[in-house]
Amino acid sequence: MTRRLAMLALAGLARAGSELLAKHPRDWRQKLAKLDTLDWSRGNTKLWEGRAMNAGRLSKRTINVNLTANAIKTHLGLKLSDEERELERQHARARHATST
Repeated sequence: MTRRLAMLALAGLARAGSELLAKHPRDWRQKLAKLDTLDWSRGNTKLWEGRAMNAGRLSKRTINVNLTANAIKTHLGLKLSDEERELERQHARARHATST
């Protein structure tokens, strides 16, 4: 794992982990185990392009950290806030616009 990828992943994990502990103090370990099934590879462009990567390059911009955290939270089964859902809608629109 490259240094940039590690920093981005840690920032996303910190945001998701904070909420996981706050909202699931009793069963956080069970939910956290789902991380084993998350495909972290750069080749998983369906998930990471436009989220953790832009044009195949990792990005540490705030929006990319937030989108990465959203992906982790969703994978763990955590609900997204209204702002996070809006960011996901914007992300989906941008992906759709670039794919057409």
